[in-house]
Amino acid sequence: MQLERAVVPPSLPFAGERTSRPLHPKNAAMKERLLTAEHWLCIERARFVTEVWRANEGLHPSLLAAKALANVFEKMTLRLEPEELLVGNRASKPIAPPLAPERGDFTFVFQHLLEELERFGYRITPEDRRELLDELIPWWSGRTVRDAKVAALQAHGLDSPPNASPRELVRKLRAFGPSTLARILTPRGGTKGLVKRLPRLLRAIGASASDTVKGRGRCTDTQAHIVPGHKNVLALGFSGIAAQTKARLERASTDDERGFLEAVLLTCDAMHDFSARFAALARAQADGPVSVERRAELLEIAKTCERVPWLPPRSFAEALQSLWFVQNAAIISYGAGSGITPGRVDQLLFPFYEADLARGAITPEHALRLLEEFVIKLNDNVVIWPNLGGVELNHLGSDVENITIGGVDAQGHDATNALSWLFIEAVENTSLATTASFRVSK
Repeated sequence: MQLERAVVPPSLPFAGERTSRPLHPKNAAMKERLLTAEHWLCIERARFVTEVWRANEGLHPSLLAAKALANVFEKMTLRLEPEELLVGNRASKPIAPPLAPERGDFTFVFQHLLEELERFGYRITPEDRRELLDELIPWWSGRTVRDAKVAALQAHGLDSPPNASPRELVRKLRAFGPSTLARILTPRGGTKGLVKRLPRLLRAIGASASDTVKGRGRCTDTQAHIVPGHKNVLALGFSGIAAQTKARLERASTDDERGFLEAVLLTCDAMHDFSARFAALARAQADGPVSVERRAELLEIAKTCERVPWLPPRSFAEALQSLWFVQNAAIISYGAGSGITPGRVDQLLFPFYEADLARGAITPEHALRLLEEFVIKLNDNVVIWPNLGGVELNHLGSDVENITIGGVDAQGHDATNALSWLFIEAVENTSLATTASFRVSK
């Protein structure tokens, strides 16, 4: 079968036909910071979520989740790096995953394998280590999603506890081989300290396997694999979503429905206040000892954050900032970044880019700078996986925030646009481990 050659308009050249543009110097500095930053365990999210649950036990779960998120947004450390045009961080340190003690999937990692995390590069302050192990995790014991899940599996006879019988150990030895098992049980293939580590590893293996389903493998709660409703926020802003929610609340007929809708309203207000904090920070930095160029950038950041994501964006820069706020909020809310993806970013953002181009409000070069920064930020997403043998493989790598480029529209027509090519250029220029899907149509 011979495929027809795609017909590409002159404004959408093939990658090989365009003039290559280097990575923007400000983005090069950001990339260098990303690649050289220390990895931290930040417990701010865990602390502020736990505060709300401790004080409001018995409240509707949707309202608890919304109140907890609002508390995180109100109290978490905000950061604004000197080269940034897009703002919004997830933790107090440049590279630090948000921790979700209420889910419970990582509890056994911290209890039994914290030294392993530290060995492979993660840092935690002594004060935070004490609070995490002596206060936060103990309070959540018996209250987590994992606790409820394991109890349900056991109640229905679906759990598959670890089997350490001699027969099973011999079977595993034959299946994996002595060298493979040694590599799994010892860091970087060494055997030093194995005897000391073995009891801790066995406890971790037992805890890890507690949610194993018969014939199915582990039933982890840490994978999301979703695309948040970015298109709704871009179309309505959180003010529009709040208006729709208030109208629906008037027709609510059950406590569950009312609890959920009231939680949506709380979340909308929390998003407004969160972006307002960044606007205030940008204005405060603009009043400080910064260059004329940076002062202008900071004031523009402040204006943007005073509008989005509360109101619908009016420009490409506002739309990208709105999308980034929602992306961060979803990951902070969920407590892990695994598989929470922006989706078809060229389709979401192209109308704003096209309108800006038509009125002379943006150049492709400036749009490319924004997209490069966006791609760098997508690579700032690390997840602490509850695996045992692969600590060195996963814990210091970024996790999936997949972007999707190209494809077709609802009618099956080619949806590739000028922004598709700019995104490809941004991925190429940044040269990072960006997770991207490229949809190729006829």
